[in-house]
Amino acid sequence: MVGRSGYGAQALSLGYGCAQRGVIVHELLHAVGFWHEHSRADRDDHVTIFWGNILRGMEHNFQRLSWQFVTNLGAPYDTGSIMHYDPYSFSKDKTSPTILPKRRGVSIGQRFGFSEIDLWKLNRLYACRHSGYSTNDETAENSINKENGESNLWTASIIHCYTF
Repeated sequence: MVGRSGYGAQALSLGYGCAQRGVIVHELLHAVGFWHEHSRADRDDHVTIFWGNILRGMEHNFQRLSWQFVTNLGAPYDTGSIMHYDPYSFSKDKTSPTILPKRRGVSIGQRFGFSEIDLWKLNRLYACRHSGYSTNDETAENSINKENGESNLWTASIIHCYTF
């Protein structure tokens, strides 16, 4: 399930071995409305799914959804997203890839933290404004520091949205 379920507190259930920061952030993003990045309608332009290498019964985790169900919020496909599976997720034998990027040298499936695009989409989804380096009310879309190119998105999500 993706997004809010019912009223009151949003429960988050983590299985054995899942109490790691990256996994928790991944599951929290599901709770606030994010699908897997590789579920996007345009995913076949960016990755190849090897259906024959996926554990039986786990194929639904690689389902491609139409734009009717998944929006990209105007962001490009993000191979660096915490919402993207790694090449061996749900592999039958742990040595045969289930998903690979089409561009050579591109990594997928990190569980270290938000990508810059993850944060941008989170702020966009919840219409958050950032504190930034100026006094005007720029939106998250304009939250890149013009002087050094660094992102202010983490500040934006903490100060204005309190979603985490």
